[in-house]
Amino acid sequence: MHQPSACGHKTLADVLSFDSAALQCWHGMLLKDNATTCAGAFRDCGAQSADEYGTYTYPHHSSVPATAELLCESVSTMLHGLQKLYPDDPDRRILSALALAAFAQYHLIHIHPFRDNGRMSRLISKRLLDCCPVPVPLFPHRQACVLAVSSGRCDVDAL
Repeated sequence: MHQPSACGHKTLADVLSFDSAALQCWHGMLLKDNATTCAGAFRDCGAQSADEYGTYTYPHHSSVPATAELLCESVSTMLHGLQKLYPDDPDRRILSALALAAFAQYHLIHIHPFRDNGRMSRLISKRLLDCCPVPVPLFPHRQACVLAVSSGRCDVDAL
């Protein structure tokens, strides 16, 4: 049987309350040994990705700081709201944490604030899910995650 992490004794809102400066700090720690990446720095140039669904151009780099801060504020607000919204319903809190982790990961990848965003987005998802009292599978392979995000973007563009 899975045992809750040490985090399981905290409220979900205690797990992750962050701003764009924290994102930059965490990114710097994740990639401190990677000489090819500007660890901890928001990107200062355009960015695109291409896959089987087509080519995607990320938001202009000048909008990254404000957009990243807006994402952080939104996630923090939703985290705090989960505790108030479902104080006696752990199942709904778990489902809400799953939805919030997916929201945060998808939007961080969509904003593409760094030159390397995958590890950062997975770290945020993992941190948001650490308080779930059940093990939560993450994508076992990077490519599966990339395809899921691309597919989701394609579905949104079709609306």
